[in-house]
Amino acid sequence: MAIKKNNFLTFIGLGIVFVVVVYPAILSLFLVSVKSEISSVSSPSSMEIVLRTMIWSFFVGIVATAIGWPVGIRLVSLKRNSQRALLAMFVMTLIIPAYAIFYVWWQAWPSGTWLHAIIVEHGYLGVASKICLAIALIAWSWPIPALVSSMIARSDNTLSILHQLDNTSFFRKIVLRIQKDIKIISLSILIVAAITASNTTCFDLAQVVTIGNELRSVIASGNSLFSVPLLSFSGLTIAVISAVLLIRFSSKSQVSIQAKHKTATPIFILWFALSGLPLFVTFIITKSNIMEFIKLYQGDIAKSLLIAFGVACVSVFILIASATMHLSSSSATKTIAKGIDFSWIVVAFLPASIIVSFYSISWHSTGIDWMYRTPVILIFAHLTKVGFVASLGGKWVASCSSIKTLFALDNTQSIKQTLTALFPRLVISCVVLVGVSFAVSLSEVALTNQLSPPSTNQPIAVALLNAMHYQRPQTVISALLIVILVAGCSGLVIAFANRKLVTLLCIVCIGSCNSYEQNPIADAIQIGGAGRSDGRFTTPRAIATNNDVVVVIDKSGRLQKFNHDGVFLSSWELKLSGTGYPTGVSIDSDGSIWIADTHQQRILVLNQDGKELFHFGSYGTEDGQFLYPTDIAFGKQGEVFVSEYGGNERINVFNLSGEFQYAFGHFGSDEEGFIRPQSIAISPTTGNLFITDAGNHRIVERTPKGEVVQIIASAGREIGELLYPYGIVFDSDNSIIVCEFGNNRLQRFSTDGEVIEVFGGAGDTNGLFKTPWAIEIVPNGFIVADTGNNRLQRLPDMMAF
Repeated sequence: MAIKKNNFLTFIGLGIVFVVVVYPAILSLFLVSVKSEISSVSSPSSMEIVLRTMIWSFFVGIVATAIGWPVGIRLVSLKRNSQRALLAMFVMTLIIPAYAIFYVWWQAWPSGTWLHAIIVEHGYLGVASKICLAIALIAWSWPIPALVSSMIARSDNTLSILHQLDNTSFFRKIVLRIQKDIKIISLSILIVAAITASNTTCFDLAQVVTIGNELRSVIASGNSLFSVPLLSFSGLTIAVISAVLLIRFSSKSQVSIQAKHKTATPIFILWFALSGLPLFVTFIITKSNIMEFIKLYQGDIAKSLLIAFGVACVSVFILIASATMHLSSSSATKTIAKGIDFSWIVVAFLPASIIVSFYSISWHSTGIDWMYRTPVILIFAHLTKVGFVASLGGKWVASCSSIKTLFALDNTQSIKQTLTALFPRLVISCVVLVGVSFAVSLSEVALTNQLSPPSTNQPIAVALLNAMHYQRPQTVISALLIVILVAGCSGLVIAFANRKLVTLLCIVCIGSCNSYEQNPIADAIQIGGAGRSDGRFTTPRAIATNNDVVVVIDKSGRLQKFNHDGVFLSSWELKLSGTGYPTGVSIDSDGSIWIADTHQQRILVLNQDGKELFHFGSYGTEDGQFLYPTDIAFGKQGEVFVSEYGGNERINVFNLSGEFQYAFGHFGSDEEGFIRPQSIAISPTTGNLFITDAGNHRIVERTPKGEVVQIIASAGREIGELLYPYGIVFDSDNSIIVCEFGNNRLQRFSTDGEVIEVFGGAGDTNGLFKTPWAIEIVPNGFIVADTGNNRLQRLPDMMAF
């Protein structure tokens, strides 16, 4: 049936924008605005964060442009095959997430190496992280000004001829070229600065507080965007400016002047040094068991591919609708198309936390839980990063003069006729769009980690982020191999597509499968929730109990005390250096609180009022030194056992005064080895140590002197298998309960290694968990640090089941 082609397809385009962008924004802003008791963050703090973000953004923009601008000039003077090869490399660099490049530079000086020791010894750990961050951001973003320069500026022999006639000095040549290209240079700086400002994950890993990660922290704490109006306004302003710049950039059309062909060798060397070399070296020096990774995370990978497929399908609809609207003879429809382009670009540059806030309120608080608790929410979220690619791709399809002529002659066609007319360019743009959709969807971390519903299988980006945070390089490298494979395929495909389309699309190319039945724990009681106030938590990880209190340390740097029923008693701020937060805490028989101050490489001992009694340990690999201590346990003969990871991977033994006695264990997967020993439980009968060997996905029983008694379980998701066991506690003389970070559950084993029962599963209702970290025993029950849900849960006595 013949229809006005701009009716139905325009409706589709507007419908997708409304559901993905407009509805969440309007509804969430309305709901937040009617809330009472909106607290505000102090202006000086917000202003400092905004200034820090701007300084970082423009620094990266200036340096990246200084590198990429001359590369772009040279690029257009190369032979076509060289251009295609470089375009493939540039595209792969941009599709590989910036945080991946940061991580591999970070791994250039891992803990335990001589370089890391020098950095820590002189107190330069923070400085080294920031240098790593700057290099990574520049290494990722310099292809952007190269592409901008190559598309807009084009190569021109005029200046070269004049320089030869005038015998111009090298310095003078640079000045004249800058004067000629000043608009291009300024545009490139602003685009890169805007992209950098919207980055969250890199700054988060380097522990540099910027607009994006501070907004995430505010929202995770239960506050609204109105709590920090300056940060929210700044994030929105950056997004709007970015949209204006990109629209301005995409409308440019310059005539190329062919220059003499030059060699591409300097550009290949530059790319390899900044972007390719760190990736190559990391894969070489890091042992990655890709087959074990696929076994453990095949469900996660399948879920990620399913989400990416959904994103790609919807993106194709956006592409077709955009092309049809831009070709319309109606000026109103064309204006709507431009507005949709602008909307997609704005939302792509918004900090991830603003999108998270919009979606959490609009799809969760309004009672539409089926949307919020399924992968559909992630498809919508990823569309906010890919939608502008589809929308501008449609604009490119519509820019073909022959297609314009055809549509001008006959504006009434069937949908089939419309697609037939668009077919040649539509195929190219769809191939590009699908490649970009899969690459971005697989690697998108900030939105995925915050919005992913609790489930047995999480998108692979969640596992990737956890692995980077908790120093599991084998997992990171395995996940990156998959991302890079997708990025490489996308780069090769795009390299042979139209180059102007490539440039436009690459500027910012930046149903759960359960293997066991969910088994919610009955009568579980929630303690606390997300927030920074007393009795609430921001990622609680370290917990300990005795006959009187429950002690909790979270990533806000506070120590809070509760009674066994979860009633808040008191709290105090810990004096930390800011490089990280404790992952373990214990209480001795005298009531003293022993803290595994992980990132300060020490054990800190406090009394019940928070006064420091003493501390011991320092950075290093020698006796009595630590890299990253994780937990503390007290032996029957007065021993103090301290587990650590990061290169040492051992159990250290001290006396109660903090004097070193001996150590056992080493890095490895053999019987004597550990990979991140996280927690220790002491057998009440034998005094043996039951250690959660998290990276090896097993429990190891050792005598107090370090002799291996037995190994319990192996890697997997089935009953009796483990995936990153973190917490452990004896619930009787003959059984232990293990808290699995990776499988979102608890398992009980006998001390002989036989599995008895599985409890819990993934979820955010009582009795279910999201990345639980620790478990401790209290009278008539247990306390679990339900880390991903920002709460504790009090569970009944498991023996009653």
